[in-house]
Amino acid sequence: MDTPTTKYTGVSWHKPLKKWYAQISQKNLGFYTDEKEAALVYDKKKREICKAQKKKCVVNFPAEGEFQAKKRKSANKVSLSLEAGEDPPAVDSVGGGGNVKAPVSQDVPPVKEKKKPEKKPEKKPEKKPKKPKKTEKEKFAKKLEKEKKSFEKKLEKEKKRFEKEKEKLEKEKEKLEKKLEKKLEKSVKVAAETAKKEEIPKYAEGIPKIITDIAELAYDIRKKRCFGGVESHFQAIMEVELRDKGYLVQHEPCELYTHQMLTGEIMRLPNDIRCREDCVLPREKLILELKAAAALNGDMHCQLIRYMEERRKGEWGFQTKGMLINFGKTDVEVWYMCYKNERLQRIRVFKEAIPDFTIHIDTFIL
Repeated sequence: MDTPTTKYTGVSWHKPLKKWYAQISQKNLGFYTDEKEAALVYDKKKREICKAQKKKCVVNFPAEGEFQAKKRKSANKVSLSLEAGEDPPAVDSVGGGGNVKAPVSQDVPPVKEKKKPEKKPEKKPEKKPKKPKKTEKEKFAKKLEKEKKSFEKKLEKEKKRFEKEKEKLEKEKEKLEKKLEKKLEKSVKVAAETAKKEEIPKYAEGIPKIITDIAELAYDIRKKRCFGGVESHFQAIMEVELRDKGYLVQHEPCELYTHQMLTGEIMRLPNDIRCREDCVLPREKLILELKAAAALNGDMHCQLIRYMEERRKGEWGFQTKGMLINFGKTDVEVWYMCYKNERLQRIRVFKEAIPDFTIHIDTFIL
C-alpha cells in the first residue's frame, strides 16, 4: 500500500502509527488523524515564532497580513518510519503526543551521492619576484604628486569659473556705463534748459530802499537763527523787528476774494472765502509772504501774486507791492514784485548762502 501524501507545509505521515504529525524546526507538534488539523497546529506554532522574531508569517491558512505557503507539487515520498518492535517517539501535549526528535531530513527524499571526479593536481604558478617595498620618501613623493594633480584640476576649474564671472562682470559694466552715459546726457540737457530759464535779465531801474532794508533784515534774522526754524518763528521775529524800526505791521489780515465776471463786473466770492497774508505794511502798501522751505517754487510766487491782485482791485490799485522771503536751510532768497505800466514785475533782490550751523558747535567722535 502506498504511503499517504499531503499538500500542507510542516505535515508528514507517520507510517507505524498511521497518523499525521506536524513538526517545525525539528520539533514534533503531535500526531493527528486529520492532516488539516496537523496543518492548523503548524500554523499556530509558526505564528508564535514569527511574532517573537518580528518576521513575515508564511502559513498554510493565512489571515490578513500573512502569506500563503507554497503548496507541494509532488507528494512526500518520505515518512517517519519506525522499525517493528521500536518504541514510538514521545510527543507534545498538543494533539495528545510528545516531542519527537525526528531527523532533519524526514520530509526530504534521500539524495544519492554523486561520485566526485578525481581532481588533477594543479600546477602551482611560479612565484613572481616580489617588488621591493617603497621607502617612506617614495610614498610621500607619490602622495605629493597626487595632491599636486588634484590641486591643478581644482585650479583649472577655478580659472574657468573666474573667466565666466569676469565675462559676466564685463557685460554688467558695459550696461552700467551705457546707463550712466544716458543719465549724464539727460542731466546735461536739463542743466542747459535750467540755465536758459535762469538767465534773468538785470533790472535796469532801482527799487525802493525799504525793500533792500527788509531783505538785509531777513538775512540777519536767519544768520542769528543759525539752527533754523519754521515759518511761524520767522514771521513773529520779522513782525517784532519791523515794529521796532517804526513800521506799522498788520498780522495775517484776511481779505475777501473777488472775481471779475466775463461781463467785466467784479463780484465778491460767497461763503466768506478769504486770503490770509503773513504780514502787511499798509502805509507802504506792501505785502510780505514768508516761507521756510528748502527752495522756492512757482506755487509760492503765485500765492503772493494772488494776494497782490486782490489788493490791486481794492484801494491800493497799481501801487501794490509784495515781497517773497524764504528762510531756507542753506540760504536766504528774497523776491520783490510791483506793477509798472499796469503789468506785474518780479525782481530777485538777492540769494545769499548762510554759514553752516557746525561753525557754532564743537564736534567730536569716540
